[in-house]
Amino acid sequence: NAFQLHAQPIVPIQSGDGAPQRVEILLRVPDADGKLIAPVFLPAAERYGHMTMIDRWVVSNVIRRLARLERREYVEYNVNLSARSIT
Repeated sequence: NAFQLHAQPIVPIQSGDGAPQRVEILLRVPDADGKLIAPVFLPAAERYGHMTMIDRWVVSNVIRRLARLERREYVEYNVNLSARSIT
């Protein structure tokens, strides 16, 4: 249960008007100091068949959090899924 979700704004290469409208939801894990790091274990999770379980955790938590918001900050929320989960 150490997974954490991190919202990273998607910013266009050319400057646009106002704040970013889209965000990518990234999976992160805290290191020993509590700093969020990229999930370097994903290739091993893919190899050993755990990505579907991880993708389900991500999607269910994103939906749960969005449902609790009174007002969404962004227009679009993007989540990456593994090829195995999609197929």
